[in-house]
Amino acid sequence: MSELIIALQMYTIREHLKTKADFIASVKKVAEIGYTAIELAGLPADLSDEEAKAICDEHGLKIISAHVGMDAFDADYEGTVNRLKTWGADLVAMPVPPAWVRESGDYLKFAQLSDALGARLAVNGITLSYHNHSFEFQKYDGKLGFETIYDHSNPNNLKAQLDVCWLQRGGGAVVSYINKFAGRMPTIHFKDFSIVDNDLSLAPVGEGNLDWNNIIAASKQSGAHYAIVEQDDTHGDAFGAIASSYTFLKSKGLN
Repeated sequence: MSELIIALQMYTIREHLKTKADFIASVKKVAEIGYTAIELAGLPADLSDEEAKAICDEHGLKIISAHVGMDAFDADYEGTVNRLKTWGADLVAMPVPPAWVRESGDYLKFAQLSDALGARLAVNGITLSYHNHSFEFQKYDGKLGFETIYDHSNPNNLKAQLDVCWLQRGGGAVVSYINKFAGRMPTIHFKDFSIVDNDLSLAPVGEGNLDWNNIIAASKQSGAHYAIVEQDDTHGDAFGAIASSYTFLKSKGLN
């Protein structure tokens, strides 16, 4: 059983990260809630990578990972790797595939390219993961796009960053997938949802409909190191939402 550390995907509070001043104030609030680790999803235009690292260090927040698309590595591989190293992040996750993947349904080609990118990044001491949504659960020639990504990539080169909310929405058995990817999943995204007016409504972790007792138990057994809180829509109360998620996960024995 691994120690599961609570982290925050900063995309959750993106509306409060538009300037350097915003970033400073928001990082302070995140740390005051109790978080000790974050995953980046870009920075304000007026904030350098070095400044971001220093601000996070000042408030005791470790940058464990970042969401970076394949296109960024294609455009400037060395520059993108240097950004990750400046932040001190040895994990990186692709948040979505390039547009052509969804347009063509060619998940096999994406798997092969991801495998090659992951092998290259490993030489630089960086571990590559893919973050799923629900659209990968569409079938192509009888096989889920999601399955193709991982069946046609080396576990040493491409890890999974399972998003439990989108797994559930895609029709996947969440706990079964967590068990399946044990040892291949350094991070996992914890996201919750309920149904409001017959539609999905994202919620703080523990306030929606997901089976958290079993999800957390399986995650602890999986070898994952970080449970990353993400809520794409906080319904106007970003800091209240991330505080609620943190409090719930602490009550379940996460660190």
